Amino acid sequence: ELVQDLETILIESTHSHIAFPETLNALKSLSRDYRLAMITNTFQQGFEKLTNTFSIHDYFEIIITSYEEHFVKPDQHLFRTLFQRAGVKAEEILYVGDSVRSDMNPARRLGMQTVLIDRRKRYPQYPRRITSLTQLAELAL
Repeated sequence: ELVQDLETILIESTHSHIAFPETLNALKSLSRDYRLAMITNTFQQGFEKLTNTFSIHDYFEIIITSYEEHFVKPDQHLFRTLFQRAGVKAEEILYVGDSVRSDMNPARRLGMQTVLIDRRKRYPQYPRRITSLTQLAELAL
């Protein structure tokens, strides 16, 4: 009964999910020039709600979810799965994420270039950092 209650809470929480204002425009722009992939720690019902709301598949060529792979970031399995599916080497990927622990650390350890989305400006010392996706195009990559 507790598990069912928790599942209900999680699913209901997806109703309040909204994208940051620049997200869809940034994804449209980036997907014209780059192959986009997503690695996400999520549960199936929440991800289905997200994809129905935001048409995620219109922008991302590859989507790797924790619930399908049975691993969660920062486990390197998810990142290695990306290399395999994309057919590229780690150093050919620019990984953009919002968590130093779950995104930046494993990506850097595997040799990927990284950019931290630091919307709350908690990591001013991080070497390649943005506060909005619109800044991604401004970086000298």
